Amino acid sequence: MSKRAYNFNAGPAALPIEVLQQAQEQFIDFQGIGMSIMEISHRSKQYEQVNDEAQSLMKELLGIPSGYEVLFLQGGASTQFAMIPMNLVQAGQQAGYILTGTWADKAYKEAKLAGATYAAASGEENGFTRMPGQADLSIQAETAYIHLTSNETIAGSQFHQYPTQALFLSSGTCRVTLCAVLWMCRSSG
Repeated sequence: MSKRAYNFNAGPAALPIEVLQQAQEQFIDFQGIGMSIMEISHRSKQYEQVNDEAQSLMKELLGIPSGYEVLFLQGGASTQFAMIPMNLVQAGQQAGYILTGTWADKAYKEAKLAGATYAAASGEENGFTRMPGQADLSIQAETAYIHLTSNETIAGSQFHQYPTQALFLSSGTCRVTLCAVLWMCRSSG
């Protein structure tokens, strides 16, 4: 291929040609079983091997200790904005949101549909040009978790240090959720 494009946008990125060629070959006949990985059962031994290896490699790559599980969920960040409060906020609890820009605002609005929420801190008065600091954080009673969007890709702002409050942190974008999970594992384990 003489004219290969490079994608430096947030989200999908360019892959090496060798990786794409191997995926192409395996897509038709996965490991010589006569079917695509897309055609086999998610309960088959071939799929289970792929899933187990992916989880193991993720734990190794991120240094995730035993006692934690790796979940591969579909839907992207927008689905997580709803799933997190629906699964983590119990009766009598609320979720705190650190408002840092576009993605945090989307998460906050979605969480409001699922239950009690409040703004634990906001960078709105500064036009979201800086992330709120530890001193800006106000955690209310009965808070199930604090949500932060660690990397606001639209405004180009990013947390370089997470708040130190001893609460469960939820991160707002898929690619940085891994970073937040790694931080949670290391800070609690």
